[in-house]
Amino acid sequence: MVGKKVLTRENTPTDELKRSVEKVIKGVKITYNEVYYLDYEV
Repeated sequence: MVGKKVLTRENTPTDELKRSVEKVIKGVKITYNEVYYLDYEV
């Protein structure tokens, strides 16, 4: 996964993780990007 710093709506920095996914479903190849934002509070 590729990581990058971005700002949330509250202007706090968070990490953005992105990767490209390839799946084959019933013989059809599907490629899409998954994006995760790590902006949780403890």
